[in-house]
Amino acid sequence: LTATICFVNHEYLFSLLSVLTSLHYAVKLFKNNAEYGWVQALRGQIIVVYFYAALWKVNIDWLDGTIVKGIFLGFEEQGVARNVPWSAIYQHEPSVFVFIAVVGCVLDGVLAYVLAFLPPGHKVQLLI
Repeated sequence: LTATICFVNHEYLFSLLSVLTSLHYAVKLFKNNAEYGWVQALRGQIIVVYFYAALWKVNIDWLDGTIVKGIFLGFEEQGVARNVPWSAIYQHEPSVFVFIAVVGCVLDGVLAYVLAFLPPGHKVQLLI
């Protein structure tokens, strides 16, 4: 159940992007000036996903690193950690998962803000 809840935002994003992309190419065959609206619709969907991802991460379990620790140590237990020794890293530096959690929350919030309020092609968007 937890794994299903964790990836709902990704399924939402992928399904909306596939529908919008499919419709984009269908409409593009008939209209040449519909390009800008479709780009804005795609941006809007990505903004929604990043906003709710950041909002979901403003949670004490996320920000204290508990959920991130469970995810990364679970990768190691399942053998899909790509040879990264997460348990050894955690033993050496216990605050690594708190750092990853906070940076992940900030990154999602910054991406939602940049996509929502800065025009396409802004120099800040080129950095991200």
